[in-house]
Amino acid sequence: MAQEPAIINGHRYSFASIELTANNQVFLGITRISYGSSMKPGKVRGTDGEYVGRTPGDAEHRCEIQILQHEYQLLLATLGPGFGLVPFDIQVAFAEPYTYEQQASTTAEPEGVTTHMIRGCRITDADLSAQEGPDANKVDVILDPTTIIYGQVPPGTSGEMSIDWRADILPSNLTEAA
Repeated sequence: MAQEPAIINGHRYSFASIELTANNQVFLGITRISYGSSMKPGKVRGTDGEYVGRTPGDAEHRCEIQILQHEYQLLLATLGPGFGLVPFDIQVAFAEPYTYEQQASTTAEPEGVTTHMIRGCRITDADLSAQEGPDANKVDVILDPTTIIYGQVPPGTSGEMSIDWRADILPSNLTEAA
């Protein structure tokens, strides 16, 4: 049976549940965030064209944010010189407000906090959007993250496998040379 998503006091996570932190600074001017991961395994085929196996594949991660122009300028200032070359991490924390009982307690911790880490982000595109009217200027930012960790679960392999991880299946004449 599938595990139920977190329900805190009858509420589900919403955009108002998000706190976005980049380079240890909280940014409140985020108006949209979208991120995801995919794993595309390599297909190994034999002479008859059928699958004989697959490789772990390549993980791909993507992240896009829309941020108010003022906060975008603050983000650039925290990154320093080297637009698009300086990697930074983004922490997205989803949390619902304290219960009435928790608000009365000085030691209460928020319930149901889920944290996603978007690591090694580099800015690849930034487009300012301004128009007549009462809305603040916004910047659409496309990021190139190295990995995304959803709670405690990083996608794909850890990248820490050594070259001899499959030595047990190699013919003995090849393992002796190594």
